[in-house]
Amino acid sequence: MNSIDANISGTGDKRRQFPSGRKLFTRLFLVGMIAIGFLLYMSNSASRPGNLGADGGRLAPCPDSPNCVSSQADPEDSHYIEPMAYIDGASDQTYEAVAEYLLDLPRTNIVTKQKTYLHVECTSMIFRFVDDLEIVFDHEAQLVHFRSASRVGHSDLGANRRRVEKLKKAVTGG
Repeated sequence: MNSIDANISGTGDKRRQFPSGRKLFTRLFLVGMIAIGFLLYMSNSASRPGNLGADGGRLAPCPDSPNCVSSQADPEDSHYIEPMAYIDGASDQTYEAVAEYLLDLPRTNIVTKQKTYLHVECTSMIFRFVDDLEIVFDHEAQLVHFRSASRVGHSDLGANRRRVEKLKKAVTGG
């Protein structure tokens, strides 16, 4: 029996055969669906953090992970983002402009609305990840401070920073 006949009959060299295109697609599809299911589970299982709120006008510090920004972080810290000055020095006008902007955003829910503090939950479109946006209105300094942090994961690919920058730009017209 020659080598061609041995391979045809299944008794010869057993080299690793790659799955056909259809089998490969099916396997990749299943792995992808499992990954998506895991991400959906993670996004829905994350509960509201216990460190939310302003204590004497101060927001909680950002964790070590890069998925958080804060205007109260050290300016040399990678988490730092500039605070926003009040519109024409008016606290009421600034508060209303920020709240109005947030109410118009899709997948955004104002959870806590106090005179000098807002807590907002922002949900991503595809995987339904929830980020916590906190806003403190400092009447004395006439500044709006922000802290935006992801509940799960390590990186947010800059989503929290973009969210705060977009809010500041929309409210100040800058």
